[in-house]
Amino acid sequence: MKNPKSFCVWRKILDIRESIWPHFFVQIGDESITNAWEDNWLPIGPLSHRLSYRSIHRIGFNANSYVMGVVNNLDGCWPPDWNSSVPNLSTFNIPQIQSDACDKVLWLNSSNDLVLFVVREIWGSLDGVHATVDWHKHVWFKGCIPKHSFCMWLVVIFGFPFRTV
Repeated sequence: MKNPKSFCVWRKILDIRESIWPHFFVQIGDESITNAWEDNWLPIGPLSHRLSYRSIHRIGFNANSYVMGVVNNLDGCWPPDWNSSVPNLSTFNIPQIQSDACDKVLWLNSSNDLVLFVVREIWGSLDGVHATVDWHKHVWFKGCIPKHSFCMWLVVIFGFPFRTV
């Protein structure tokens, strides 16, 4: 039986997908893991936002093609159909394969800097920076039981609801 709470988590992640997608960028290396159509590897954004899947299939690719396969098959120039469909596409050079470097996922943080994709960095840019409170060592300490510490933390933050009868 599947946990119904996991569905709520995934639903919330999918809800914020459109707002965080513009923050993801891919720095091309060996082009082995970057999807040519859905990943943000060109300055104009993902090609799937500019080209129809029909035009992608017409050239001989599919939705699962990697940048490496596209680069190897294009022979250094963009197809004429794509140049007419996507303004300024011809101004972007087709990237060269760098076999000594891997593709890297980057994050555009709140100060408009591209940084390596690290959960701590992303959480900081989404949630903001908060001051450290003086009581944190009383709640989170070495040897604490995480469930108890979490409950205590909630009590300190939100107060304990007493019944008034």
